[in-house]
Amino acid sequence: MSFRRAQDHTSIAQLVGRMVRTPLARSIEGNEFLNTVSLYLPHYDKAGLDAIVKKLNDPEYAPPSEMRDGSQLVELHKDPRQAAAFELLAELPSYSVERVPKSTDTRRFIKLARQLAFDTIHVQAWPEAKELVIKTLFDELARAKAMPLFKQRFRKNQTIEVREVHIETGEWKRVDDGRTIKITATTENIESLFGECGRMLGEGLHQEFVKKHPEHGDPDKARLELYGLLHDDSADSSWQRIERSAARRIDELWAQFGHAINGLPSGRLEEYRKIARAAREPQTVPVTFEDPIMVDRADPLWPRHVYVDENGMFGWKANGWEAAVLNTELTDESVVAWLRNFPRKPRSLCVPYEIGGQHKGLYPDMVMFRRVGDRLVMDILDPHDPGRDESVEKAKGLAVYAEKHGQQFGRIELIVLDSKGSPKRLDVNLPGVRRSVKSVETSAQLKVLFGV
Repeated sequence: MSFRRAQDHTSIAQLVGRMVRTPLARSIEGNEFLNTVSLYLPHYDKAGLDAIVKKLNDPEYAPPSEMRDGSQLVELHKDPRQAAAFELLAELPSYSVERVPKSTDTRRFIKLARQLAFDTIHVQAWPEAKELVIKTLFDELARAKAMPLFKQRFRKNQTIEVREVHIETGEWKRVDDGRTIKITATTENIESLFGECGRMLGEGLHQEFVKKHPEHGDPDKARLELYGLLHDDSADSSWQRIERSAARRIDELWAQFGHAINGLPSGRLEEYRKIARAAREPQTVPVTFEDPIMVDRADPLWPRHVYVDENGMFGWKANGWEAAVLNTELTDESVVAWLRNFPRKPRSLCVPYEIGGQHKGLYPDMVMFRRVGDRLVMDILDPHDPGRDESVEKAKGLAVYAEKHGQQFGRIELIVLDSKGSPKRLDVNLPGVRRSVKSVETSAQLKVLFGV
């Protein structure tokens, strides 16, 4: 609480910004209240405070924060009758599309293996990972040495080609026109190139390569050969093959030990999330369903939600399309539960889509649970106007998601309302529909698929 009278935007931003920082730089699982901070600012300028809050709520502003009026929050708990639904949600494939520094798959692979060994989930993971990378490097070296040009280019004491880059003083300007120059491969040059290899591989693997090189008496030759492997610019280069090998092993480790990783305390789990977020392509991340959660107080009240208030209800001010779809679903007697998928939460389902070479996140509105025979089936429903910005890219993203994870779901539907207010659905979990959605290029073509 601050009794200060603040009108200046900078001082308001400084206080609010300091308060929303997480001391541990991570979320605490299990209770959403532990991830909140309450501010009482009776004398702050309301207009200035609202402006800062708006900026901090902007998803494009990093790191994203959610600012809400505390008097309008209500605490919800997991409905004990929906334990089966939460069991399915625990395996929900969700992705991270955060804008964080990216890393190579090789470095991520070694880091993941080190964490698995540290947490005694797989104690041999780290030495096995290093051994696999070194073996792959030597396999690639044997393949490269079969090419006469490789031997000629990477012998010690010959000239080597480096890209010429100009840095101009004054106004910062970096000029890289692709030209190369030839320099003599001195020991200093080789050390510099070898350092680049270390930054690409990480974890001292470049040193390990030299130690295990068959020609122990000529370390400079080993260093140049490693540089040649990692900087091969052919169509299917050695580095690309090494990266693919590491990426495959990452997927295998997540598949094998993902359940054990998800059961770790939040402090340890965050280390694995960092590894996933550092991938150049979006990766699946663990989803945490806290108890309790804090949501905005809203009307109307809906039944059968997995999180409920003391009266067994869930308040959500759904828009017209969302309300129409939800009302239709709740008239189906097979629907036993549902989840409102709030964006950018530890419990959020995030589906990646690509636009302009960048990955963004789609947060489908609802996850439904239906009883089919003796089993519970999970569906994804996303009422979305196909005329809105990025609708085509989002539809394609959902189709790609269905291609990868559709076996875990029943329906994965894009939904619009026709002129009579009736839902029209595209289930991208059906292969034929999925192919059609992936082929569209414009919102008009997408509307044709819906028949509206």
